[in-house]
Amino acid sequence: MSQSGAYASLPAAGPRAGACYRSSDAPYEFLWNGSAWNAFFQGYPVTIPPLVSAFSWVNQGASTANNTSGGLYVQAPIGAGDNKRMLLKALPTTPWSIVVGLLPQFFAVNYCSGGLVVRDSGSGKLITIALLTNSSNGGLGFSVDYYNSPTNYSSTPFAENAVTCPVFFKLRDDGANFTWSLSRDGVNWSQIWQASRTAFLASPDQFGLEVDGNNAAIAGTLYCFHWLQGT
Repeated sequence: MSQSGAYASLPAAGPRAGACYRSSDAPYEFLWNGSAWNAFFQGYPVTIPPLVSAFSWVNQGASTANNTSGGLYVQAPIGAGDNKRMLLKALPTTPWSIVVGLLPQFFAVNYCSGGLVVRDSGSGKLITIALLTNSSNGGLGFSVDYYNSPTNYSSTPFAENAVTCPVFFKLRDDGANFTWSLSRDGVNWSQIWQASRTAFLASPDQFGLEVDGNNAAIAGTLYCFHWLQGT
């Protein structure tokens, strides 16, 4: 009923409902429900993120990404100013939503960041909905930021300090507005920000993850342990 082993060696099926599998090289546990494995990360029920191959890089530079530990691990090189490194997919037909579970590793400088991004490939403009560090308070916060390009900051329509991790972000696009909500457990949500989907982006057509090692002495990294796309 209980087994352990490498993430890649997860059995095709459990022996019976309730069987458990603990990965020895990834932060996931699995519970067989009788027809499929349900994944858990630190006790939270999650959906394993897509492979890196499901995305396309924009402004990759020396950035890297892998699925070695089951989740989606993205690392941006040491930065000296804004430089958004992005893994993107085509925007689904509205209405759509995405829920991600995130763990960052950033220095408390202005401003390492990582999280969700929505982009207009025609203009190159993008909106980041991200965790970020701030040297003035030495901690981790979150913000919505508008960028004219991966290296050209425009404005910040929303920002707040103090957030604990892991954290869950939900972005919904109903065809009229982007709505961003925040959760500590992936179940109970607080709406943080809402704006017209074309307030800054003329024709949004891509979304995904971004990491920026802005002004850090070490590479900025973001670990996405949960990815659930829906309507």
